[in-house]
Amino acid sequence: MVKKFCFIFSFRNGAIIMSFASLITGIALILECVVELKGGESSKKYNSFVVIGIIMGLTSLLAGGVLAASVIQAKERYILLYMLLESVLLLIVSIYSGMFVFTNAAFLFLIMICGLLWLGIYGLYGFYLEIAEYNLAKPGVYEISYTDNAAYATSPSGQVENTAV
Repeated sequence: MVKKFCFIFSFRNGAIIMSFASLITGIALILECVVELKGGESSKKYNSFVVIGIIMGLTSLLAGGVLAASVIQAKERYILLYMLLESVLLLIVSIYSGMFVFTNAAFLFLIMICGLLWLGIYGLYGFYLEIAEYNLAKPGVYEISYTDNAAYATSPSGQVENTAV
């Protein structure tokens, strides 16, 4: 398991970067699709792509908001929800850009960006583990473990401790 997000940042800072990236991606997708619809340049056969782009933009906005909430509230379940939403979106974008990679150089660039985002989702798993460990530890609660030794524990004063817990 990696110790840092993208080998440079802390996991929390990486989560903040991924949250902003998702929010910016969502806004850009929605704006691009709205401009495409208002311009009237898209024919009817591309209107379905525009609608799917708007849905993906809204989902990306939702995913970015969920990750921002997970950073603020330190909830590991929100991180898993973000990873699920973003993985589905990234899978769709990866397949779409892979299908059209030979038609436009921008799709090749998009595939490289997708690779970096997949690495980012992998780094967010480290953030998930960090938050889960943080939420597991309760302040003021000491772990009591059982050992197979039949010997009694002695206190620093040398007295035998025989109280049951």
